[in-house]
Amino acid sequence: MSTKQLRLGKGFSLHPLAAGVVLALCSHNLLAQQADTKEEPAIEVMTVTAQKRVQNLMDVPVAIDSISATDLKETNSVLLGDISDYTPGFTFSKDAVAQASATMRGISSSNISTGGDPSVAIFFDDFYLPRAAQSVMFSDMQRIEILKGPQGTLFGKNAAAGVVNMIPNAPAQDDEAFVKATLGNYNQQRYELMGNKAISDEFAVRLNMMSNKRDSFVDNLYEDYQGEELGNRNHKAARLAALWQPNSSTKVQLSYDYDDMNQGYAPGVGVSPYAYSMNVTDRIVENDVVDGHERRDMDAWSLKISHDFNDEWSGKFISSKRQWEVSGRDDTDGTADKTRYLDTINFEDSDIFYNELQINYQHDKLSYVGGLTYSKENVYQKTSLNITADTIARLTTADINAMLIPALQGAGVPDEMISMMGLPADHLWNPQDWASILSVMAMVDPSVGGLLQQLGAAPFSPELVAAIQATGDLTYQAISAGLGINEIFGPSATGQLWSEDIINTGNFTSIGVYSDVDYQLNEQWGLTAGLRYSKDDKDFSWEIKERSFGAPMNGLTDFLFPLMPQLNASNSWSKWTGRAVAR
Repeated sequence: MSTKQLRLGKGFSLHPLAAGVVLALCSHNLLAQQADTKEEPAIEVMTVTAQKRVQNLMDVPVAIDSISATDLKETNSVLLGDISDYTPGFTFSKDAVAQASATMRGISSSNISTGGDPSVAIFFDDFYLPRAAQSVMFSDMQRIEILKGPQGTLFGKNAAAGVVNMIPNAPAQDDEAFVKATLGNYNQQRYELMGNKAISDEFAVRLNMMSNKRDSFVDNLYEDYQGEELGNRNHKAARLAALWQPNSSTKVQLSYDYDDMNQGYAPGVGVSPYAYSMNVTDRIVENDVVDGHERRDMDAWSLKISHDFNDEWSGKFISSKRQWEVSGRDDTDGTADKTRYLDTINFEDSDIFYNELQINYQHDKLSYVGGLTYSKENVYQKTSLNITADTIARLTTADINAMLIPALQGAGVPDEMISMMGLPADHLWNPQDWASILSVMAMVDPSVGGLLQQLGAAPFSPELVAAIQATGDLTYQAISAGLGINEIFGPSATGQLWSEDIINTGNFTSIGVYSDVDYQLNEQWGLTAGLRYSKDDKDFSWEIKERSFGAPMNGLTDFLFPLMPQLNASNSWSKWTGRAVAR
């Protein structure tokens, strides 16, 4: 992989050759100065805002990893899934960007329903990100802080396992810019640019943009596949921030974030003998998902106002509105066998309005932070499960086998004889398999025997197979009506999709009041104590609908899940959370 980078600033970088000449000319003076100067190198102090106030990393009584801009550059990381490779105790989904989940010290929330809250709270520029918005692509970052362990006192209910705090660079009173290109195998193309301009002593703007593309590293051999290339990447992001400083005590920042993703979903690797290969290292699959894709369109407006009242007291107010649409469709069965077809689609249309008012106090050995948070989230989610009529027929075949074989065994028929009768059948749309099923049925049901007589064919005869081939859906319809088994239908429905939709809506309101004090007793000992009150109100609805070829067929419903009319529920939760730390 190769990287080319150009940086411009107030002081332009020297060409490497020119830099070498300057070093050669100045080496004598430099050596002389070094001989006279024996100062010990200064130790860099790394500060973090893990506890919503600026602190020395070594003084924070929390297990924390701070990933700097240099770390991100050296690891070539642009998503949380990238840095999780280098962060012990923290993992983040790489493949499913739109349905990503974070795990901290083995604790995660795998449920992607709108009613659930993740166990790891993720923030970007102080603003909370719900699950579907967490996998933002970052560039021009100052640092990323990962706090391990419960953080409910300062961050609320969603921080049971930990917190991830992404901090982008803010506009500054400097003129600087860079352009960066990263090229790699599988047609990897990543382009970044950043420009910061000080328009006046009071006003500055900063723009950064990134495009990240890569072809799939897995070959899909299914010839009739239609959709985005499975496993590829196509992600774009941009951020424009403006900073106004009317005086030395006040800062006002307005920013706009844009994130667009349109790529293929992660390939479905089969783990059954019906898949192309069960060896995942082959990187070859046959996925027949219809319109496989992963898409997200997201933007956000954010306002931050901070003010220093004096040397000890300061305050900050933040407000953000983030909205997004997410859609993902993947191959769930991992095969190209349409009689085993299953795919799932997740669509979500959501927005969140997040606000926080914060007060900070810092004096000598005592520091204090307190604040109020308020968020309002509206969510619509539809999860669709799709199977083909061919798959339903295969499942129905399995049910028929489960009825006929035990009945024959109970009648004393040996297993060898049952096998000679053609059971278990593989698929009832196969004329030979259907003939075997009808023949066994005719042994115990006179009505089935009468049907075979009308066809002019005896049980277990070649004429019966030919009659089934000649009459299409006729025998299936007759047996379905006679036995009342609505799931028996003919092969004319092949390839048609049966879909059931699970629809959730939610209106969620959350408020929080927190207060946290840190006191340094002496050089060795310090105490921290905090308290938080949280209250959540949730209005939720749940409904299961059906969209399928089977709608006109009387009684052919509820195949995957029982159909459910819209259910509505409301509830409220409140909680006091505290902490006391001696260090």
